Amino acid sequence: MSLRTGTRSLRRGSLLSTARAAASLPPQPSRCASTSSPASPLEPEARTQRTNPAPGPPKPNSPFTIFDRPAKVMQRDRAARRGEASRQTDYVRKAAAENVAERVLDIKRQFDTIVEIGSGPGYLRQFLDKEGTGVRKIIMCDTSREMLYRDEHLDGEYPFEIERRLIDEEELPFEPNSLECVVSSGALHWTNDLPGALVQIQRSLKPDGCFVGSMYGGDTLFELRTSMQLAEQEREGGISPRVSPMTDTRDCASLLSRAGFSIPTVDIDEISVAYPSMYELIHDLRDMGESNAVINRRPLLLRDTLLAAGAIYQALHGEEGVPQPDGSGGSIPATFGMIFLIGWKPDPSQAKPLERGSASHSMKDILGEGENPDSPEGPLPQGGVPPPPGGGKTRSFSTSARSRQQATTSSSNSSPLPEKACSACGTVQPFASVVCPNTSCSQLQPLPSDLDFYTLLDLDFSSVPRNGWDVDVRSLKNTWRKKQAVSHPDRMSGRSDKEKVIAQSQSALINKAFETLNDPLARANYLLERSSHSPATESDSLEDPALLMTVMELRESLEEASTEEEVASVAEENAQHLEQSVQALGEAFQGSGAGSGGGGGGGGEGQGGEWDVEAVRKEAVALRYWSNIAKACKEWERGKRVEVQH
Repeated sequence: MSLRTGTRSLRRGSLLSTARAAASLPPQPSRCASTSSPASPLEPEARTQRTNPAPGPPKPNSPFTIFDRPAKVMQRDRAARRGEASRQTDYVRKAAAENVAERVLDIKRQFDTIVEIGSGPGYLRQFLDKEGTGVRKIIMCDTSREMLYRDEHLDGEYPFEIERRLIDEEELPFEPNSLECVVSSGALHWTNDLPGALVQIQRSLKPDGCFVGSMYGGDTLFELRTSMQLAEQEREGGISPRVSPMTDTRDCASLLSRAGFSIPTVDIDEISVAYPSMYELIHDLRDMGESNAVINRRPLLLRDTLLAAGAIYQALHGEEGVPQPDGSGGSIPATFGMIFLIGWKPDPSQAKPLERGSASHSMKDILGEGENPDSPEGPLPQGGVPPPPGGGKTRSFSTSARSRQQATTSSSNSSPLPEKACSACGTVQPFASVVCPNTSCSQLQPLPSDLDFYTLLDLDFSSVPRNGWDVDVRSLKNTWRKKQAVSHPDRMSGRSDKEKVIAQSQSALINKAFETLNDPLARANYLLERSSHSPATESDSLEDPALLMTVMELRESLEEASTEEEVASVAEENAQHLEQSVQALGEAFQGSGAGSGGGGGGGGEGQGGEWDVEAVRKEAVALRYWSNIAKACKEWERGKRVEVQH
């Protein structure tokens, strides 16, 4: 199996067409409902029936029922009826189809006919080269009739014979050993029985036939997922599946092998699209036909929860600045993780690996008799077992933050993190593990509610500069994403009820830890509490009249502002104060042993001298003032009363 990863960033609308590749945001379609729509292949009565919302999602009738397939067909039909609005949101599917077409062109074979599963209106034909592939005919297959026929009037622009079939990806109508090449660009992620669908594709291929596919997976829309979860947890006291569960990248190669494909290849590509706000993202997902269709979804979303999710999205993932009509300025990113799959139906003519033990050369002849080139100790001990850490120079490679933390804490210069045993199999593991490392167990591990946030996010507090203040935000976010990818409740559809409860508490605690350490004010108060000091309160600022006067002047300026330019001026001045307070907090946590507060609660643990507790409390209060004023500036609206909470 080969694996390749990549990341691309683009702004919303930059893949609309070749002619508009340099354009920024496309015109926003009206938010109002419209009675006009393009001609529909469905009869008027049937169309009315399909557009009326069902009273609720159907009950799952098999262990594989994750998605409400009739609802998904209805969503895609509605999206196709929006005509030009639907075409403007094809940019992600076009990017996926272009990548699939490149992989087909890389195959040094000619295919007379290609079957496209989940073709939509016909994305692949826009990027296929007839001369390079020899393709004469494309059979376009989809579950949505409206989407399948949306661009039928454009068939004459492409040099291919087009045949359309309305089929279900889970019940393919093709005869065994009848197809040369099957492709799928961005459709299989809505399949309930993905292994079964791959098996049917493999059976329909001729010997040495090729399957090239792509689907959303991995961390797709993780920003939206976590923001919605945090908002629901805060406003409603619980969470529900708002974003569909995605296939794990690590499982794709085994899925291909399990389906009977040979020479499986998996490629990973991330597309990051910039949107003005979360609401434009949701709007585009609707026009793509990619709205939520989980079988147990909640039909309603409270307005208060939606507004909170938008604010959390902007705070956690957004870029600074005010969005501009040309697409510049502040924006929020949305990540679409694309998994590309290539598999071949077995055939005797295919290359096969040599049998074990058939090599004509030995590594011993190349490296020397029993020598380890990485070890200064020379030959390995008897039995070929390398010396343990400390007895030889050993290198370890790991992509997980938890493994890196274990490697760090195993050195003699730092104390090891506490460990615990799995309640199911007894495997000893780090105290902050969210899942048992024993692959035959993989049981979710409960986390104590009072677990140290640094330990939970795989940070060795003693190695964090300035007594725990200088946190690497990028590394912190990566660790948070990886842990949420394991413990998020949306991924627990096949787990027991006990593990679902554990996952919910795990996910909430991980989110709380990330929010605390990611935000300077929350981090400062947490470090105060961690060192047995009470958090900063407004009473700490009563002895600083200069601070109170500055806050009062900024607040009055904001209340008197009547234009966006005046608000921007207040926000700019406030941002300078905020930055100064963050810098002052860092200096206070650095300490020198001569601070006015003396009792440096963290001086014995983190890197740095005894920190100035009183200075930390003072700057934390100031930072709270600046943060609240910044929030009021963002929420400012003409004619609306300004409320600054402290």
